[in-house]
Amino acid sequence: MPYLFILLLTFLSFTLHAQRYSTESKVAIKRFEKALDYYKVRENAEALEQLGKALEKDEFFIEAYLLRAEIYNELGDREAELLELEQVVRIQPDYDPRTYYYIAISHFQSARYEKALEAFQSYLDYGDEGDKIQQSEFFVECCLFAQEAMKNPLSIELTNLGSDVNTPYNDMMPALTADELTLYFTVDVPITDELPHGGRNRQEDFFFSRRQGDVWSESMNLGPPVNTPGNEGALTVSGDGFSLVYASSSLPEGYGSTDLYASSLTADGWSKPINLGSKVNSSSWDSQPSLSSDGQMLFFVSNRPGGYGRQDIWYSWKDENGNWTEPQNAGPAVNTPRDENSPFFHHDGETLYFSSNGHVGLGGMDLFKVRFNRAEGFSKPVNLGYPVNTHENEEFLVINAAGNRAYLSSERPGSNKKDLYSFDLPQAIRPNPVVYVKGKVFDEEVGNPLFTEFTLIDLESGETILKSESSPVNGDYLVCLPSGRDYAFRAAKEGYLFYSENFSLKDNFRPDQPFFLDIPLQAIKSGKTVVLNNVFFDTDKYALKEESKYELEHLVRFMQENPGLRIEIRGHTDNQGSEAYNLELSKQRAHAVYDYLVAKGIPDSRLSYRGYGMTQPLAENETEAGRAKNRRTEFRIQ
Repeated sequence: MPYLFILLLTFLSFTLHAQRYSTESKVAIKRFEKALDYYKVRENAEALEQLGKALEKDEFFIEAYLLRAEIYNELGDREAELLELEQVVRIQPDYDPRTYYYIAISHFQSARYEKALEAFQSYLDYGDEGDKIQQSEFFVECCLFAQEAMKNPLSIELTNLGSDVNTPYNDMMPALTADELTLYFTVDVPITDELPHGGRNRQEDFFFSRRQGDVWSESMNLGPPVNTPGNEGALTVSGDGFSLVYASSSLPEGYGSTDLYASSLTADGWSKPINLGSKVNSSSWDSQPSLSSDGQMLFFVSNRPGGYGRQDIWYSWKDENGNWTEPQNAGPAVNTPRDENSPFFHHDGETLYFSSNGHVGLGGMDLFKVRFNRAEGFSKPVNLGYPVNTHENEEFLVINAAGNRAYLSSERPGSNKKDLYSFDLPQAIRPNPVVYVKGKVFDEEVGNPLFTEFTLIDLESGETILKSESSPVNGDYLVCLPSGRDYAFRAAKEGYLFYSENFSLKDNFRPDQPFFLDIPLQAIKSGKTVVLNNVFFDTDKYALKEESKYELEHLVRFMQENPGLRIEIRGHTDNQGSEAYNLELSKQRAHAVYDYLVAKGIPDSRLSYRGYGMTQPLAENETEAGRAKNRRTEFRIQ
């Protein structure tokens, strides 16, 4: 808030012609004008010396106090700045009502909310005109909110990640894989150790650390080709850890001052970065990306035209061909005439966290969360409260998949510049919890890792929640499963039988207990069998439940894509009930699947069905889990 240009400029332009100041002392005026010359070339120490001499000649010289306040403001010395402004009010209370506005801002920036309210009200009582009225009303709301938030603090305790992770420099902008095992972040490193750090001897590089148990490893520079001799800014990582999107201002093929780039994990490390193209990137500044868990949606920050403020949050998603669509502005629910930044889209696919100084908060950049879906847009932002937010800037929050632990960068007592911290996230501001399934996909016979496509379907709505892939390098995969739904999970690869699994997370959900599932895919050969884990019947019934159609539709497509195949549909039961009853029930259930396929156009000459009752169990029948595994429908290649 430059006082010189807001409070003094109009007055000084007049005094240069009329030679009218608040002092009659020619020596004080001479010292002041010399200080003004020093200030214009940013020689602040010399300017302050001259102002001190001016005030020695006239202690009621208002303009000298205002210029000193301006200099202290630029130096970040809030207390000294406030003293100068209060001197102006003591000397001449009606000099300029905007002085009260800046006194209020100074109190607000130091979390003295009660005094800030008094000063804002003093300013508003003058009935001044201009944008300061609206801003004062906004800050009054902020003061009232901050007072209430501090009366009802959240219970959190920040834990510094320690010297193994944090460097001697600024450690910022964390990014986290869904399994919470790899942490990426940006470090402001010196270019050479032979010169003092800072100024031209600094650049931003990406570092990473891996977690084993509760211990994070010593952080390491990510190295080329992602890091370059120039600046790499904020980074995001897909949930499975196989893809990075990050900001860079140093690569030659950019469209603007800073662009977004992508890199993929290969057998040789991270691939050469690829610019995301002219749809996502613009001639403006594009940075601070956040990928959805499956890598299909991207949030980022830009100051491009068409926004609501200086920096806005935008988003894009991949089309059917894997290309990024034209970005959309997140709109007025999220963006304000001021600044929004550091979006983080949680693995639940619904919760967006971001920073803003344009929504009501405690001061500086506060952290907020909103709910999002493509059909309805964004909900009203919710401030994360105190002490997650303070009067300082809080930015770049990331949260683990389970939704119970957060990471951020902060400069707090005990930190070495900006350090990375973690804390347990209070229930009230958590996203929807997410559990993940991870493992390896490989050829059942030879053990080679396989590059495979995954699909996750909500069995109730039929909505495809996400599509993902295993790593082409080692067959590893990770898929996030948001809570509160039942899912059909499917892995498919050309030349292989598909694999299906069911995850029932409506009632039995433990985000702290991920699923580990290696998937041996079977080449399409005679005698191979696939269990249809998402074909459902009511107890003692053989009518197909509605949720079965998504699995069966995939079986229809599989048969259409492999027209030479003949299969036998096979029904099985547990050992509850008589042998004859179970044999008939299993036969009728197999028949129901047979009828569905025939109705969908699969020739009956390619199909047969049979019930096996309880004669071919896959597990012991002594437990409910074992019996559930034995109650199954499958098909076998003839």
